[in-house]
Amino acid sequence: MLHVVKKGETLYKISRDYEMTVSELRELNPQVGILQPGMKLHVLKKLDVQTRMNNFSEHTVKKGETLYRISQKYKVKVSEIREANGLIDNKINVGQTLKIPNINDTETTKR
Repeated sequence: MLHVVKKGETLYKISRDYEMTVSELRELNPQVGILQPGMKLHVLKKLDVQTRMNNFSEHTVKKGETLYRISQKYKVKVSEIREANGLIDNKINVGQTLKIPNINDTETTKR
């Protein structure tokens, strides 16, 4: 889906309008430097973002792992893992099974 930049818009505003992060917006539009009115940016439809958030992998916590390390492994945010698992803090336990949102692809795979 394309978004035509309007005067005064920022990457932050556009990303929020489409329920994306600025990083996701930049990833879809690596050539973008300074925004100009009339520029066309690739964006995700809100439905696409929600659909991807509903697809999960499972990860069993191993000794020494942290939410941060797990988030780096799957290229998702710590907050996304916490949200998917209803965690109120970053405490996890060895042997705990976590749902990992498949933010970067639409296919659910076990990792």
